[in-house]
Amino acid sequence: LNEGLFDSAFTYFDKVLEIGSQVRLSDKMLGAVYKAQGEYFKFKGENYQSIESLKKAIDHFETANFIFGEYSCLLDMADISIKQANHKQSLYFYQEALKLALRLNDMTKIADCNIGIGNVFWKTTKYDSAYFHYKKSEKYYSSIKKDHQGLILVYINLGALSEKTGNIKDAIFQTRNALRAMDKLPELDMSQKDYYLEALANLSSMYVTSGQIQKARVYGLKAKKKSLELKNKTRILQSYKALYELEEKAKNYSAAYTYLLKHKELLDTLSEETTRKSILDIETKYETEKKEQQIAFQQEEIKVQKAVLEQERQFLYFSIISGMVGIIFFIREKRRRNREKYYKNIEKKYNRIMGHSFVDNLGQM
Repeated sequence: LNEGLFDSAFTYFDKVLEIGSQVRLSDKMLGAVYKAQGEYFKFKGENYQSIESLKKAIDHFETANFIFGEYSCLLDMADISIKQANHKQSLYFYQEALKLALRLNDMTKIADCNIGIGNVFWKTTKYDSAYFHYKKSEKYYSSIKKDHQGLILVYINLGALSEKTGNIKDAIFQTRNALRAMDKLPELDMSQKDYYLEALANLSSMYVTSGQIQKARVYGLKAKKKSLELKNKTRILQSYKALYELEEKAKNYSAAYTYLLKHKELLDTLSEETTRKSILDIETKYETEKKEQQIAFQQEEIKVQKAVLEQERQFLYFSIISGMVGIIFFIREKRRRNREKYYKNIEKKYNRIMGHSFVDNLGQM
């Protein structure tokens, strides 16, 4: 599955299910297999089949009373539903997952579900409900001292949502909270570094909107510097855009033009890279398909060889058995003839003895 050899992966999933039906695998194990199968379909983009497999996994996990397995499947189903823009179904899966998280009394999982529910409400423009669930996530994440990742994401979402609804003051407050949360970490991982750059660029745009040009420039330049250090082209592009907008608003047109030009050049470069990547993806898919066909051909060849060997083996067994039967028949036939010959000799001797005896008796008489 990780190599992209989907057909081969599916073959092995089927084999496990086939063996499972013979040896009666536990429901927990069968649930794990169906979940893996669901992930396989998700990788291939076959969302309907993925959800169907995940539903089967949930049935088995439920029988095994494996709540974590059910929870994990529901999150996968919610994620797939969001990609399908089926917000009603996605909301249902998140709410069911939340019920299980509450049963587990797992603060992180409860917070994760609330973020998911908030995201669905945001996509359906129910901003008040989205904000409510983001705040609930903040509450649960804040109770977990070690879980900064979730808290950072909540603050960024709250800031972006407040900016979307025109509450710039709260947007700045929440985004600064995200930066403070990240500053507390001894080291940022790759995703946290990306959040950091996003927060800097967002703050710059927010300060531009609120008319605080000097603060906007400070955060815009900081976002550009950090993005260049990390070689994050997407965030570099975002920082150029933010700096262009603030310099234009400050009527510093020379600087605005410079940033606009840099933004355009980088955008063109990224477009070319995207095109090359698309071509490379097509080539990779072709090579993968070719590899799968080779594997399928080799498997078919092995099947044919096995069939030939099986025929030869059966012929050999038949020859051996036939030979053994022939030998046994020959021995039995030889024994039968020897017995007949032996009995005939005895009969001759008997007749001879009886003949001599008759003559002697006749002579005596």
